Amino acid sequence: MKPSLQYIKQKFEEYNRDMFGGQLPELPMEIVNVKTYLGLCSYKKRFAENGKEEYYNFKLSFNERLEVSEEEVQDTLIHEMIHYFIGYKQLDDVSAHGPVFLSMMNIINTKFNRHISVAHKTTSKEREQLVETRRIWHIIATIEVNDGSFGVKVLPRVIDSVIEFVDKLKSDSNINSIDLFMTDEPYFNRYPTSKTTKFQIVDKVEILRNLKGAHRLKIHNGDLFEV
Repeated sequence: MKPSLQYIKQKFEEYNRDMFGGQLPELPMEIVNVKTYLGLCSYKKRFAENGKEEYYNFKLSFNERLEVSEEEVQDTLIHEMIHYFIGYKQLDDVSAHGPVFLSMMNIINTKFNRHISVAHKTTSKEREQLVETRRIWHIIATIEVNDGSFGVKVLPRVIDSVIEFVDKLKSDSNINSIDLFMTDEPYFNRYPTSKTTKFQIVDKVEILRNLKGAHRLKIHNGDLFEV
């Protein structure tokens, strides 16, 4: 399921009553579309008159981008409510998921038969859902390695960076060949963009299938040209 604001608010009231003794005040909540988290308890910090750091302006955010089970949505909400409780009560913990958090998490898991964890492990299906679907132009380098493996690299759209990458790899005796392409195929949004010589070993057939229709590039006299 994908959480709705109405659902989150309803469950917040239920869990606040049953698990947190009704001690948590209502707070702003929002549904977002991001690639980085399922749920987030955010807040601001300031120094109180006694010089101690305190937390305020709490907000809960939940991601509608991922299709997950209802239980995962619920456990994510409870996870973030634990963060909210610790912050609202100004409890000291050694880290975000320190002993105070872990103690509360374990008590709730045992008492209410929940499966809250420190971090959500995304499945391959969820990772696919996180891939940006917009069409963004990328320069792609494909690399044939002497051992028969095949690599891919998404490069910055900066001519000097592309040339530097190619020149460095050409000096590596393990590299057989390097080909350059320009494409706006969303498939390549999943790969990080950088100018380092590191590249990912991938399935050659899958990469070439997604490069179908791409513009092939070549370097000539310090510039990039379409073949």
